[in-house]
Amino acid sequence: MRIGGALSIFSHIINFVIFLYFTVTLLNLNVLDIFGLLISAFGLLASLVANIVSVLESKG
Repeated sequence: MRIGGALSIFSHIINFVIFLYFTVTLLNLNVLDIFGLLISAFGLLASLVANIVSVLESKG
């Protein structure tokens, strides 16, 4: 795996962890709606999976 691919995957993982942190914090404050959070979480997770697949395909 190239260093660029690994850094790209790492940045997506960090973005997802930050999203989870803010989601938990804001849900504790009852500020956000759950439907909007689910849409955002699905988008981030899909982006992470697509990036991992593309890096693995470019490796092979």
